[in-house]
Amino acid sequence: MDRVIKLFLETALEFVKELGDASASGGTVRLQRASHSLKPCGATVGASVLSAHCGELEAVVRTGLVPDAAPRVRVIEEDYRQVACALTAHLRQFL
Repeated sequence: MDRVIKLFLETALEFVKELGDASASGGTVRLQRASHSLKPCGATVGASVLSAHCGELEAVVRTGLVPDAAPRVRVIEEDYRQVACALTAHLRQFL
């Protein structure tokens, strides 16, 4: 499980950054791709809220219009921070 957590911490941050960049530039294709990729990453480590928010964003992006992309991405960023903090604390327990 530690290996899965480490992999999540290494890869998920890149998807979160991509969401932020895409939100700022209005890149719906990038929003869709990053939210689609981050959704199963969150699910793998049990971050169901993060995964659900990514799924919601992904579904909205498919409609073609995302007027509220920035607030949605901010929620996902906060979800990620909370998950990363908890997982990092878990890893430190076993050092």
